[in-house]
Amino acid sequence: NREASGFDSIVFAGYGEPTLKLEELLTSAKELHHLRPAIPLRLNTNGLANAHYKRDIVLDLATSGIQSVSVQLNTADADQYLQIMKPKTGQSGLDDVCSFVRNCMSAGIQAEVTAVERPDVDMEAVQGLAKELGVELRTRSFHPGPGEANL
Repeated sequence: NREASGFDSIVFAGYGEPTLKLEELLTSAKELHHLRPAIPLRLNTNGLANAHYKRDIVLDLATSGIQSVSVQLNTADADQYLQIMKPKTGQSGLDDVCSFVRNCMSAGIQAEVTAVERPDVDMEAVQGLAKELGVELRTRSFHPGPGEANL
């Protein structure tokens, strides 16, 4: 609880994908869960770890103490996903992300998806995909960088 620890939750996130350091992530999560079992652990991810490792890592996440994931979706269109996210795991990026979300839900890990409200993304379609996946959609505002103002 917050009063005892000073924290509402612990989130694994940052510049870069946390699951690319999977062993360190799992070790840290297990230790934190052991030390502070009342503090929820969340992972912010692109949802491509299963494709990256060519195996399902979801049970590893669940047994480490990760209780929820926030998965970067950003679009409901497979081609646009490849353009926006530029995954290094192949052409099935959006399908891989959706599969990861479904696997998390099946393993008892609470999931949500996120999307940036880009002017070139059909946000209604993203909302529809989130609903199809059975998860909440959390949106973030779009702040264009140089050369992105006219998307």
